[in-house]
Amino acid sequence: MKKFIYLLVAVAILSSIPVLYLTIRYALKQRAATYNFKRNLLGVVKGHKAIDIKYNSYYIAGEAGSSIYLASGTAIGHLLKVGPLLRDTVSINLELNRQEVKLKGSYKAYVDSSSFYLYNGLERSILKGSTGVWKASVYNIKAPYFAQLQPLGTQTMFFRFIDTDTRANSLRKVSVRGESMSNTGIFEKQVDGLFCTDGMLRYNKQLHMLTYVYHYRNEILLIDTNLNLVKKIKTIDPIDSARFKVDQVRSEKSFTFASPSLMVNANCSNQGKYLFIQSKLMGKDEDLTLFRKSAAIDVYDLEKQVYCYSFYLPKYKEVPISSFKVLGKSLYAVAGQYLTRYELELPE
Repeated sequence: MKKFIYLLVAVAILSSIPVLYLTIRYALKQRAATYNFKRNLLGVVKGHKAIDIKYNSYYIAGEAGSSIYLASGTAIGHLLKVGPLLRDTVSINLELNRQEVKLKGSYKAYVDSSSFYLYNGLERSILKGSTGVWKASVYNIKAPYFAQLQPLGTQTMFFRFIDTDTRANSLRKVSVRGESMSNTGIFEKQVDGLFCTDGMLRYNKQLHMLTYVYHYRNEILLIDTNLNLVKKIKTIDPIDSARFKVDQVRSEKSFTFASPSLMVNANCSNQGKYLFIQSKLMGKDEDLTLFRKSAAIDVYDLEKQVYCYSFYLPKYKEVPISSFKVLGKSLYAVAGQYLTRYELELPE
């Protein structure tokens, strides 16, 4: 009798699984927001190769020559050099003069052509060295407390910092000679001036301009090297204002999210006159399953200041990408403990 009861229970459970699956799938589909814009999707990804980099703390720090450099978020001063076809990897441990350099807190790395940097904005600490030598010394530049930096050559640096008067994100340009200029109104405040203006600062070598992509709204800023706003470019989605609320934590004199935030643009990379942006929003007529298994990359022509096309980047082992960089006709992406190189056939 007991066996018969167990059998009935097992049959009932097994028969309910398809119904449960369809119910959950329908609920998830209903919850997946589709926005009123349409992508021009092209099949530009022609192949990919991945390697296991063992740890999920790596991020793309930059490039030099044809090699990509990864830095560790947990091991300060450790870099991984990866060849263009992912065949060769070289582990690099930066040499630090411990009498000159006293590292406190969390440092990030940036590699650009012939130079590399280690920096901590909360400590106003920047170290600099040459690629190939890999010896870090104190970079004598008068930096503010900053959240992001972007070198311009070896003599000038741009900082995104919080201005003490406006208490909002601002930009500053500083040279090693001590010259500096700021633009405290470059970012348009919508909510608090901090979270609502959060974004990604990059330098476009071909156009000799800074690009700034907002995380929470559909806008790209083109900024010249004297911190003048040249152009605002709208991304293709309709999210033109940051969708969240913030609360002030008076005891800490800081702000925190008071409502869920809608991330619009997650990552970006300049390549030539083009800007590649990873969007988190699904447009009209896009397949939900395919969208979830991919990263949607939208491409903009910064010279013409127009949207060009989009493509889906298949997630390796269905792991979301945390950083990516386009070099020539290759796109390198870090996803968890994997580095993937995607071969792109880009339209002219």
